[in-house]
Amino acid sequence: MTVTINGKNWVMDQLGSYINYYQFGTAGSPRFTTPADTSLGSPILTKSITDKDRSRSQNLTVWTVIPTTEANGSVIAEVGLFNTSTGSGMFARSVIPDTEKNDLIEISFGYSITVI
Repeated sequence: MTVTINGKNWVMDQLGSYINYYQFGTAGSPRFTTPADTSLGSPILTKSITDKDRSRSQNLTVWTVIPTTEANGSVIAEVGLFNTSTGSGMFARSVIPDTEKNDLIEISFGYSITVI
């Protein structure tokens, strides 16, 4: 059986309803996420998703911003997508290049998911 484009778009719509928060952390290791992972290594900041884009078929992109007033003095090294603001329901985690956050830096972060 082949999943149709309509079926794939339905999956993206469901994900768009499920993923509501970004969480940022300082743990740059382990470098690789395993399917059993349930949280970031060292979470420091939770942000609501500010924009969800479903304009492309079979794709979902979610965005948030860390303004110049938040997470200053931290080295952001990991990011995750979550269902709740408490850090449960982790959908994905990624280790990113260390970013030393200060009051001169605003970070816009986007993550795209595509069903092939």
